[in-house]
Amino acid sequence: MLGVCAAAVLLTYGLLRFPAVLTVSPTGVRSLIGVLGILILYAVVGWFGPAFTERLHPQILRVGILGGLLLGCVFVGEMLLEYWLLPNDNTALGLAEFGLVFALFFLVGLWAAYQTKAWRNGVLAAVWSAIVGGLIWLVAALLIFYLFHSTPQQTQVFRAEGNYADFARSGLNDFNTFVMEDFMGAGFFHSLLLPITAVIFGALGATAGKVLTRLRRA
Repeated sequence: MLGVCAAAVLLTYGLLRFPAVLTVSPTGVRSLIGVLGILILYAVVGWFGPAFTERLHPQILRVGILGGLLLGCVFVGEMLLEYWLLPNDNTALGLAEFGLVFALFFLVGLWAAYQTKAWRNGVLAAVWSAIVGGLIWLVAALLIFYLFHSTPQQTQVFRAEGNYADFARSGLNDFNTFVMEDFMGAGFFHSLLLPITAVIFGALGATAGKVLTRLRRA
């Protein structure tokens, strides 16, 4: 719930600072509705989900939150490395980030299933890690954008990520409007796809955890 509130405050600040995103951008309103819908869904899950998960097994939430915090460290670390190293192309950093994310989902699913002896619990723990990590990503992405706004470092990071090329194709006249809309759209898709990815790799990890459980019994 704290992550949802922080993200909502940062989005509100961005809209107040770059109001043209809702009046000039052709997809700004849709992007805002999408990211707000995801945040509302996350808020509902954050309000009702912990009690339900605790009834299934207390270890699910513990492993899931720990995995989410580690996931957040990966996301924040990758963002800060971009601003520190200032690469001409961030493809390598992006691939390393995705590899670590997939590996964390797998390990969370494995460990939770191994600890609780239930495949379902491993998948749920991975999904919780995706929710926590996704909120950390959104908060960190917006905060770093605001803190480094218009700096030479941000210019290089955006160049390495291809933002300027995407802006040239967007048809918009204001780069800040484009970036704010892009962050809202990314917030929606990132927050939607992370739990789906967590189900896939968490299920693989949970399967491995169940195999280890049976090998231990044998």
